[in-house]
Amino acid sequence: MMTVLVVSIAVMPMNAAEKVDGKIETKSKASVSADDQNALCKKVSMLIKNKDIDKYAAKSKSIPGRPQDSEYIDLDIDADGIVDKIEVSSGSEESYLGVELSSGGQYDLEENGFVMIVKFNEQIYALVTYWEWNRRPDGSRKGKEVGHRLYLLAKQNAKVICDNF
Repeated sequence: MMTVLVVSIAVMPMNAAEKVDGKIETKSKASVSADDQNALCKKVSMLIKNKDIDKYAAKSKSIPGRPQDSEYIDLDIDADGIVDKIEVSSGSEESYLGVELSSGGQYDLEENGFVMIVKFNEQIYALVTYWEWNRRPDGSRKGKEVGHRLYLLAKQNAKVICDNF
């Protein structure tokens, strides 16, 4: 069964909401600086290495009849104050992430690996873990983590922040 976690750490700058003429307008950083990317990649790598990433509570609900799939709740990618729909079908060899934004945009991410949604300072990311599988003489398989990729889930698409760490 898939473990789904939403994690909060202080590395990335936050989306800021400002009141202008009584309305709330959202400011979103269009890009992430190289220094912020490096700091985030280092922090996530350390969390994975120390297995600290597993200490945080899950924020998902299971979709009936599909025990390995999850629909994430309470996540607002486009920062418009409305929860967006994020679905993950994840397994050790192949994963699928579908995003439908309340603002109308949608995109898909297909990866060979295990997808987990993580949240750092109000920014939402997809963390993909890659595995190498070996078949044992008895027919069972043994897996070993061989790498990770971190995507920033944004208004238009999923942007790679860290690769092969």
